[in-house]
Amino acid sequence: MKKIILCYLLASHIISAQELFGDIDYKPNNEKEFVILEGTDYFRADNVNISTVRAGKMSLELTIKKGMNTHLISPIEFVLKGTNKILSDGNLQEIDYCKKNPNEKFRISYLLSNTHFQIAYKKTYELLFDLRCGEKTQLVFDYDSTGGQVIGILDIVQKAKAKLETLNLLSFWKKKIKIRWPGSGDYYSFNTVNVTKGYQWDVIGHELGHAIYDQANIGVFGGGQHFIDRCYSKALALSEGWASLFSAWLSVSQSDNDAKFEYMVPRRAPLRFETIPDDVCHSDKNEWRVTGFLWDLIDLNQDLTDTSQMKIISFWKNSENQKFRSAKQLAQRFVAKGFDPILMSIIWKQNFLTEFEN
Repeated sequence: MKKIILCYLLASHIISAQELFGDIDYKPNNEKEFVILEGTDYFRADNVNISTVRAGKMSLELTIKKGMNTHLISPIEFVLKGTNKILSDGNLQEIDYCKKNPNEKFRISYLLSNTHFQIAYKKTYELLFDLRCGEKTQLVFDYDSTGGQVIGILDIVQKAKAKLETLNLLSFWKKKIKIRWPGSGDYYSFNTVNVTKGYQWDVIGHELGHAIYDQANIGVFGGGQHFIDRCYSKALALSEGWASLFSAWLSVSQSDNDAKFEYMVPRRAPLRFETIPDDVCHSDKNEWRVTGFLWDLIDLNQDLTDTSQMKIISFWKNSENQKFRSAKQLAQRFVAKGFDPILMSIIWKQNFLTEFEN
């Protein structure tokens, strides 16, 4: 079997990739050589629930179970035979092939690799399951099982692709993002997202956010150590804060008046970014406050006199290919493109506790 050797080398400052360590991004000090083998790793659902539906129809849904709660993952389209396809949204669908073959059984294999992303460890993961005409099939994955963690990663990445595609903002995503699980740390480097736990939706979204930030040329990457409540460089604070904003946009309701992350930074969890503790560095040199600032630009929850509710399309189009070096540069561009300078000053001071000087 052919082996492809990928060597990850430490560097003090990497221009095109994230080489950082801190509360969210963690990378071991001693890097090692990772061996990626061609082929696939197969996995199945932890439980399968089947019920009968009308002939000629079929239904499929993929869910993640945690305790008594279940979460329907972002819909995926699976190819059955020929032009027949089924969407895993749980809805009953009419399948032409099933009308002629009412008892037909399908063996489905879904490779977690496409033009936009690849989820792998030593091999690319591949989901296997069966479907039958006239049945509703529910694939249930335990959130912390092997399959559940792979599906959890898929859910976040699939959601990112779908949300950007819906807004017609996917043109920048030209390079396949490689996602490695289980990784030796949570970090982004050389177009590869490494994650340690597949159920940490907020951490996965953050590391994926770094890859999106990189490909879309939103801003530069700062370098060095960073902790969630301290000050460091403005460039680093922006790159980290933007990555967390992307994670929030994927998974947190924009109307949530107590918006927060679940797994990020255990010593400060739950990490609230709608309201930020006063002991956090009062400056745009802090990533937590940058996340709060960016969130207040796009969220639908009214804070004090903050009524921004900026459309994501405007937020994105005024950010792409700008290579910002600070949150202030981003704010200045938004004002130059028509954002109310008085409202910007209010949102700025509300988050950074300093005056905004345009």
